[in-house]
Formats: sequence, structure tokens, C-alpha cells
Amino acid sequence: MTITQFWTILLGLCGGIMSISGAAAVIVSTINKVKAPERVQSQRITACEDRLNLVEERLLAIEKASSAIETSQKITQEALWALLGHAIDGNNVEDLKKAQTKLHDHIFNS
Repeated sequence: MTITQFWTILLGLCGGIMSISGAAAVIVSTINKVKAPERVQSQRITACEDRLNLVEERLLAIEKASSAIETSQKITQEALWALLGHAIDGNNVEDLKKAQTKLHDHIFNS
């Protein structure tokens, strides 16, 4: 093997390596371009799930507050009913005491 043949083989190998690395770069670039929409979609889905979790937490808080308001209104209406009955005929003393107890418990123990 002569020096010229050695350099020819070496340059041929280097050229082959360059061609393979160029082809690999094109393949990797193509794969990245193909996967880009999937990554974007995945990020959007994650953002939507995060927003949905926040909305669910807020909805639970609103439902809890709504339930507390409904309970308060019911107790207030029971007390008003007892007061009206007492004002009409003066006999609803026991109902007034029950309403007073419910109001007291709701206001000071809730």
C-alpha cells in the first residue's frame, strides 16, 4: 500500500463519515419537525388540565359557600316563621326557643 492509496482510503473514509453524519443530521431534524406538533399539543393539554384543576377547586369552594348560605337562610326562615306565629297568636314560645337555639348554634358554632 502506497502513501497515495493510504490517503485515498483515509479521505474516502472521512468523506463517508461526513456523508453519514450529514444524513443523520437531516434525519434528526426531520424527526424533530415531525414531533414538534405533538410537543406543542402536549404542552397545551397540560396547560388546559392545570386550568381545569383551578376551575374545579373554585367550583368546590363556591358549592361549599352556597351550601352554607342555604343553611343560614333556612335557619333564618325558621326563626321568622316562629316569630310570625308568636306575633299572630302568642303561643309559639317553644318554637321561638328552638329557633333561638338554632340561630345561636349556627352563628357561634359554625
